Amino acid sequence: MDTRIFYSVLIATTAFFFSSTTLHATAIDQSGATEQSIFDFLQTNAIGEAQLELNLDSLLANKNSEASFPATFRFKHGKKQTVEIDTKVNVRGRYRRRLCELPPLKLRFDKSDLKTMGLSNHAGYKLVTHCTDDLASAEYLLREYVAYELYQALSPISLRAHLIKLSYINSATDKKTTSYAIIVEDTDEMAERLNGEICDNCYGLPTESFDGNNLHLHALFQYMIGNTDWSLEMNKNVKLLRMNENGLHVVVPYDFDFSGFVNAPYAVPDSKYSVKSVRERVWLGSNPDAEKWEAAKVVFQSKKKELMQKIFRCKGISTEAKLEMSNYIDSFYADLSSFFPGSVTVTAP
Repeated sequence: MDTRIFYSVLIATTAFFFSSTTLHATAIDQSGATEQSIFDFLQTNAIGEAQLELNLDSLLANKNSEASFPATFRFKHGKKQTVEIDTKVNVRGRYRRRLCELPPLKLRFDKSDLKTMGLSNHAGYKLVTHCTDDLASAEYLLREYVAYELYQALSPISLRAHLIKLSYINSATDKKTTSYAIIVEDTDEMAERLNGEICDNCYGLPTESFDGNNLHLHALFQYMIGNTDWSLEMNKNVKLLRMNENGLHVVVPYDFDFSGFVNAPYAVPDSKYSVKSVRERVWLGSNPDAEKWEAAKVVFQSKKKELMQKIFRCKGISTEAKLEMSNYIDSFYADLSSFFPGSVTVTAP
């Protein structure tokens, strides 16, 4: 199917979807639930489609700046009601900011709107976009979504991710573009949920300041998906939390597009490692503690079936791609029982 025809079908569907009564930031029925965030609400109500209306021309003309632009986020709630929320949008990221037709974005919802809706004041959410307007790019986004799902299956100390079909409406031209997008949980919301505190400037922390089980499991996950685009020392693509319960730090990863598991066409291996492809795995964790290493491996072995199910149940990914993704994970499991890394270990799938 021609890509443009595909998107036209999606757009027509979305137009019908939003043809109901629209209310701006109205109070919403949470069915007796305790105070939720907008993220909780989207997840628990299985909101699968939304619109984001803004001046895309202005946003993209200023994508190398930190300027923010007013926008409206809307979604259907119930049979005939569409809810609108004011938000500010800015471009984020480094590599994808330069490369993508539509780079990753940050949404900052209006807190007064959230309050009116009876929601908590967690307002800042990363939006992972489809990068380029074609089916292949949408599939790479879905692969990254699955990576988030895999880590959630392995550890509760993780960022939640919500997949939606999002229509971007350019108010400058009235043009609509529809594709998949990932909304990533607000980091303060995540810290509150896990009873910890974000440590934004915790560079070069000693190993003993971390929860050892979390440290081993996180590094093994990054190795499994073939991701070298992270660093504890520099806080690159990880959030560090100091847990209130014991004062130890834990690692929460995000941004997996440079991993071998996603295998995005623009992903290139880090030049400081002797690898020719992002598909080759590099161990970047510390020298493992034998007991905690074995405990981490037990978790991975017990979760293998669930991880494979996450891959094959994701709609929108071709059967061929799902087989390639599962084979890549299988290649990790094939060596797991005997694998014990050194300071830097490189293996090919």
